[in-house]
Amino acid sequence: MLKIAQLRGSTMTTETFVEHFGIVLNDEQYFDALRALGMPLVKTTADYSEVAQAFNAEHCSVLLFSEVDLTTGSTTPNKHCSVLVRVDLDGFCIWTPRQDGGEDRVNFSRDHWYVKQFSAAILAPGDVR
Repeated sequence: MLKIAQLRGSTMTTETFVEHFGIVLNDEQYFDALRALGMPLVKTTADYSEVAQAFNAEHCSVLLFSEVDLTTGSTTPNKHCSVLVRVDLDGFCIWTPRQDGGEDRVNFSRDHWYVKQFSAAILAPGDVR
């Protein structure tokens, strides 16, 4: 969530974010943080086509939530939040933080949407590409 805010012009640092919102966010705190960062939630959905439409045609920012570890071939449950950076009929790309503090852009086929059990929080329009 902080990554989208920074890409949209926020100067909030990671330290300030953690100080203000804490490290672990429950649902209410999570959506409070989105509002505080100027990124109101439009809706949540697990529909791939709806996410693609919102991202490509409506220019909405999208946070993706996966229920399964993102490692190729893994079926281990692991809740994770990423930022959608590209989506088309064949697949999508996410920005995701790593446990070591680094970050990656990872490409997935459309089939992985279902395998990794992705869902989305569609935010008010804003460009993060």
